[in-house]
Amino acid sequence: MLLFLHYKKFYRASIDSLVNAILSCTSTPSCNMPAALFCGNFYQNEFKVKLSDTLKVHLWLRRIHLDSVLKAKLSEKGGATQVDITIRPEMLDLICLGVYFLFCLVTPIVLFIKEKNPAPMIVASIIFLLPFLMGYIPYRMESQKLLDEVEGIFEKAASKEGMEKTMAANTFFTDIILLAKNTVNKELKLYTDKCYKVEVIVDNESCYRIIIEWERCMGELLVERPDFAPYRYLSLQVVATDTADFSFVYCWYDSEGDSLEVIEEKIIEGIEAGFNY
Repeated sequence: MLLFLHYKKFYRASIDSLVNAILSCTSTPSCNMPAALFCGNFYQNEFKVKLSDTLKVHLWLRRIHLDSVLKAKLSEKGGATQVDITIRPEMLDLICLGVYFLFCLVTPIVLFIKEKNPAPMIVASIIFLLPFLMGYIPYRMESQKLLDEVEGIFEKAASKEGMEKTMAANTFFTDIILLAKNTVNKELKLYTDKCYKVEVIVDNESCYRIIIEWERCMGELLVERPDFAPYRYLSLQVVATDTADFSFVYCWYDSEGDSLEVIEEKIIEGIEAGFNY
């Protein structure tokens, strides 16, 4: 159908590699593809994104609109990934649109049969279809633009550059986890005469979380790949526990561009702040 846009392609990369590469790509399509791929810490191989804020089919002199959706499915076959994406109006809107088309088709035919004159049929067709065409043309252009943008994301992710970015990001993330562990252990050894308690909550290749309890405050160091968070990979918070009011003794989030040296320095600052509070 004219209201459907479809994109289907095979990429010679596993789903995991392709998804991680998409996250590593800097440009993000209007439908927020990277965020839609994930539910918590797990990617979804099939999902739907509402595009009501991005694409609207305006009909009947722009008084009402039909919302659109993007449906995507990623399936792995023999180490390759098949991407299947469709942009279309919502199902209920699609049914209403079908009824409208049926009305536009039947009415001119009835007029032609009744009047035995093609003029009323032509005029009726123009009157009914013109409002639709006024909405359809920009809808089609915006839909194609969005689909091209999504395709560009997958092409970039599947390219050598995208895979190299993914490998670099994975290596850097692993380096941060190792750095966090080593820095915490090294700093705590400097305060053997101090009273504190350490509890490692999570320690694996995808997450490192440690809680440090001092006499008057408590700190949490977390290294992970968050979906939505004010930090890139690392969060360090030290909170006072000797007051009724919530207050930070120290708080730092890493961001794009922060080097391992900067991260190490901030971890040391946070631990020192906890011991000196």
